Amino acid sequence: MAPPSAGPVEEVPVGAPTDVPLPVEDGMRGRSVLLKQIQEARKIIERRQPKSLAVLGGDCLVSLVPFSWLSERYGDRLGVLWIDTHPDVQTPKQYTNAHAHVLGALLGHGDPDLTRAVTKPVPAKNVMIAGIHDPLAFEAQFIADHGLRTCSPQQVRDGAQPVMEWLKDSQIEVLAIHLDLDVLDPHNFRSLLFAKPGRGKHDF
Repeated sequence: MAPPSAGPVEEVPVGAPTDVPLPVEDGMRGRSVLLKQIQEARKIIERRQPKSLAVLGGDCLVSLVPFSWLSERYGDRLGVLWIDTHPDVQTPKQYTNAHAHVLGALLGHGDPDLTRAVTKPVPAKNVMIAGIHDPLAFEAQFIADHGLRTCSPQQVRDGAQPVMEWLKDSQIEVLAIHLDLDVLDPHNFRSLLFAKPGRGKHDF
């Protein structure tokens, strides 16, 4: 999917999937496996000491270590644009799959194993969630409690003016962009779980 890179390319080792689901460990599915992957990603980044990164991965958790690294490097100059249908601020108390926890951890909230991977949390004022719609009650309350700015799918289609205003207001100098493919229109991009042929509207 990515164009050729002029810089170094690394791959975080991930075990081959099996037909047996990973176990739920202390509220998180596959906790020990995910923590190992987080540690491996951190080792690679620390060895390379990059000023910038491009990351391709299987789910939203792949943004945790790179964005944490960027936060350490750039501090309050870093902004995080989270382009996602979901805010990813849940904890194991709400959902066992860690891909739904990652932005909360980057903000310094949530599961201790994930927040330990974030030595310098991103300030809430430096975060914008674009493409979000229909958040769950917990998510909506988290967004309100932390003053996170959001931009609806329609606002994105209309030019994403709230994003431009946020960048100006927050005086962002370095931008980390997270893109979850679930924000793409399934009529135009069908390679998503929710758009599999034969699935009913509520099968997921």
